Amino acid sequence: MIIIGACLAIGGNLLISVSMNIQKYALTRLENQGFHAETSHDYLKSRLWWLGIIMMVCGEVGNFMAYGFGPATVVAPLGTTTVVANAYIAIVFLGEKLRARDVLGTYLIIVGAFLIVVFSTQSNTRLSALQISEHLLKPAFLVYLGVEVIVFIAVNVVIHYYGALHVILFILPAAILASLTVISSKAVSGMITMTAAGESQLMYAVFYIMIVVILVTGVIQIRYVTRAMQAFQATVVVPTFFVFFTVSAILAGIFFYGEFNGLTFVQIVMFLFGCFCSFLGVYFITQGRTGENSPPLDSQYQTGPPKALMPICPFPCTNHLVQPSDDDDDDNPREVEMKSLVEGDETDTSKLIMSNGTGKSLFNPSLQMTSLDTKTKTSLHMSDFTKDSEKRGTSTKDDTT
Repeated sequence: MIIIGACLAIGGNLLISVSMNIQKYALTRLENQGFHAETSHDYLKSRLWWLGIIMMVCGEVGNFMAYGFGPATVVAPLGTTTVVANAYIAIVFLGEKLRARDVLGTYLIIVGAFLIVVFSTQSNTRLSALQISEHLLKPAFLVYLGVEVIVFIAVNVVIHYYGALHVILFILPAAILASLTVISSKAVSGMITMTAAGESQLMYAVFYIMIVVILVTGVIQIRYVTRAMQAFQATVVVPTFFVFFTVSAILAGIFFYGEFNGLTFVQIVMFLFGCFCSFLGVYFITQGRTGENSPPLDSQYQTGPPKALMPICPFPCTNHLVQPSDDDDDDNPREVEMKSLVEGDETDTSKLIMSNGTGKSLFNPSLQMTSLDTKTKTSLHMSDFTKDSEKRGTSTKDDTT
């Protein structure tokens, strides 16, 4: 059973890697044809893009089925397959150079995967709906869930008051939610397998509750990973998220499914060493790969201002899509107008006059856009600064005379 689960996980991750790069190729081709995929829905007309989506869905189904045949402590760490596949697809099809650290990282991931499969539990816990309901009320799991809730709230409080101090502040909540996703995915997959074998589990409410948990936690994870991609480089976010996601999946398997029960001390140590090798391999492969002419292959989200951040792929998944290059965001009308007024840029000002047709400011009709003396420019600049400060809830004093 565990071999079937491992094969499904590896095959699913390989399929996802290929699908993500097909989607990126389709988006790049549309960009070369003059379409802007980030501001329109032209990519929905691309057959190649839809081929990538279909392949990605098949890969996700494979990952989902893997939880029904293998322990969560085995299936989750095998996600390293995606990182390795992305790296070598970039080398073969995108012309990136094969680095020594890529080879070293690959060897480490292979060794880690081997140790994880060999020294993990050799039995797969498949629970019925009634057993899942009982496990949800176990003291060990309730304590684990309580700690997760406290940490989740504490991290969000820190983010609210202090902002993005470190990438972990965004990755940790995503990993906490991922642990619930893993628990629910394995539960639903197991119940579907039992139903297919003749023991129907579809009449129990816990089956549908778990499906809702999968959808909700998956969508919210995207939000946190998006914010992490906005504030930090993908080469930092991807390995950090993989490590935290894997650790959370292992803890979920331990506290909810008891997957470490019966393992010897040596087995546990070797299993954890295999995880460490996988983490190190992911670090070696992902670090230093991003460049001006070589966008990282491990980002599902486009970069840009917060309002423009959105998943390229419309499905909630935690895999990695190619990150497109940044677009210039200097065409905000108000920013152009204020820059023109303060710096005296007559070209941009004339464009605004023609677009308005009245010779007046788009945002302040009483203001003529012709000639401004230094005093007026300074007043405009200070007025705009004061308004921005008031929006942030800060008090400012007008010291100008």
